[in-house]
Amino acid sequence: MIRKLTILCGLMLATAGAAQSSAWLSPGDGTQVASLVKAHQAYMDRDFLRMTKQVREVLADPDAGQVERQNALALLTKAFDENKGKLPADWSLPAPLTNLKFKHNRKELPDGVEYAYQLAVNGPEADTVKSIKLVKFPNEVILDRETGVGEWSTEPDAGEFYFEMYGGDGRDALPEGLYLFTITTKDGSKFDGWFPLENLTSSASPTLDSPAVGETFTQPNPELRWQDFKSPEYKPSERRILALDVGRIDGPTSGWTGVWSHYESDPTRTSAVVGVTPDSEGVDYLADGKYWLSLTYFEQRKFGDMKLRRGSRTARPFYVNAAH
Repeated sequence: MIRKLTILCGLMLATAGAAQSSAWLSPGDGTQVASLVKAHQAYMDRDFLRMTKQVREVLADPDAGQVERQNALALLTKAFDENKGKLPADWSLPAPLTNLKFKHNRKELPDGVEYAYQLAVNGPEADTVKSIKLVKFPNEVILDRETGVGEWSTEPDAGEFYFEMYGGDGRDALPEGLYLFTITTKDGSKFDGWFPLENLTSSASPTLDSPAVGETFTQPNPELRWQDFKSPEYKPSERRILALDVGRIDGPTSGWTGVWSHYESDPTRTSAVVGVTPDSEGVDYLADGKYWLSLTYFEQRKFGDMKLRRGSRTARPFYVNAAH
C-alpha cells in the first residue's frame, strides 16, 4: 500500500506543475522502477521526448506492476493535454510513407457493442506497402497480413494509395499498453515503430435520431439526423472529426459497398441529406434497396508522425423504397 500511495502521490505532484521539486519520487521512496522516476523527472523538465522514451521503458519493464504502468499512462494523458494533443516519438515515418494512423473504435450496433481497430498508412503507388503488422508487447500478434491475422485492404486515396489492416469486431476492446508495429515495403525494407494505447477506448456512442433501426425511406435523398457528440474520454486538446458513411447491402451474406460519405473536422453539423449536402462524396441519390449507415466521431491526438484516433460509432440498417 505504501508503494502504491507513493507512486500515485508522485503523479499528483507532477500534474501540479513543473515548478515543483524533482525530489518527490525516487527509487528509495517506494518504487524500484527507475524508468518511472525518470519519466516523471522528464515531465518536470518539460522534456517530452525523454518522457515518452522512459514511459516506453516502464511499459516494457517486466518488473513494473499494474500500478506503475497505469501511473505512466496517466502521465502521458496529462502531457498530451498540456501539449495540444501532440507528443514526440523517438522514430520518424520514412519517405515515401505518409498519413500513418491507428483507430480504436467503439461500435454500437442493433445487437450490442463491438470494438474494432485499424492500422493504416499511405504510399505513392499501389504496391508501395506489402504488409503491416501490429503486436501488443511483448509478443501478442494483433494484426499481421503475412500470417492472415486481420483483414488487408488497399484503395486509391487523394492521389496516393491507402493500405490498411483491420481487426476486431468483437466484444472486447484492446487493452492499454505498449504496441509495436512493422511496415514492410515492396523492396523488402522494414520500418519499426511503437505507440502507447492509452485513453483511446470510448465508453459511449453517438445518438442517431434518424434513421431508426430498419426504417424505410420513401424518397431517394433521405435526411440523416443525430445529436452532437463528445465521448466521456474526450480532452479539449484533441481534434474532433465527423464521419458519415452509407453502404449498400447487396445480399444476405455480402458485405457493404460504400456509396456515399461526408467528413468534416471540428464538426457542428447534426444533419445531412444524402446526395445533397455539400462537400460530400458519392451518389446523387439512393436507389431502392437495403443500406447501412455508420455515424462516427473521431477524437484525435498525435504521437510523433502517427495519428491516434478514438472512435465512437453508431451503425444501423435502413431501407429505401422510393418506387411506390
